[in-house]
Amino acid sequence: METTLPNLILFEQVASTNQMAAEWLAEDQTAYGDFFLAEYQTAGRGYGQNSWFSSPSLNLLGTLLVSYKDFPAREQFLVTCVVSVVIADFIEEQTGEKAFVKWPNDIYVNDKKICGLLIENQIMGNELRLSLIGIGLNVNEPVFPHYLPQAISMTQLDGKHRNIKAIATQIGSNILHSLSSYDRACSFREKYTERLYRLGTSSLYRVDAKTASGVIRGVDEFGRLLLHFDGKDLVLGFKEVEYVF
Repeated sequence: METTLPNLILFEQVASTNQMAAEWLAEDQTAYGDFFLAEYQTAGRGYGQNSWFSSPSLNLLGTLLVSYKDFPAREQFLVTCVVSVVIADFIEEQTGEKAFVKWPNDIYVNDKKICGLLIENQIMGNELRLSLIGIGLNVNEPVFPHYLPQAISMTQLDGKHRNIKAIATQIGSNILHSLSSYDRACSFREKYTERLYRLGTSSLYRVDAKTASGVIRGVDEFGRLLLHFDGKDLVLGFKEVEYVF
């Protein structure tokens, strides 16, 4: 397979790598394959108002810029599919532990969160123009605060200390290759579904303030969750369902 290496741009501290990448993009100072990495984020975030915990220099905190040609805007969820599967594959290969995608944008190992994604897409007409792919991967974090009982790191899984820049290069290269064409990206839709956390198993969920058993069936073409919940087949968007642990 051809190799496209990301261009690592290193910062000691930023508010948010997604914010930094967006600012550079607005000033035409960044290009395809640039991977903004920070040792520490003062305002690292996930979707909505969610924040991201990380001790300085221990984890991968970064944003990768990807641009596209002939990529339909209606298929933008494929970006989430590709990035999720690439990172889940990497974690599994490195640690030997099975990694799952907790819909829509978290990676879980042993029922705990090891990675979160924040993907911001720009669309022009009917075409997907570019993506800012924010990645927070727990790599060398030895212990998490008591208020984060669902968090875990790679080093907690196998005791190994890893080089963050080497990980960023490998993950970035795999993402760039996998998103280099629309046809290649399409092959990740089924892989994403196969890696869904709790797929096909009865578990507790909360929908419209009601908690009941449900079974995840998959996702539709737009990335919405297909959930059989309380005797009904539902199609749910982001924030319309809560996983109960």
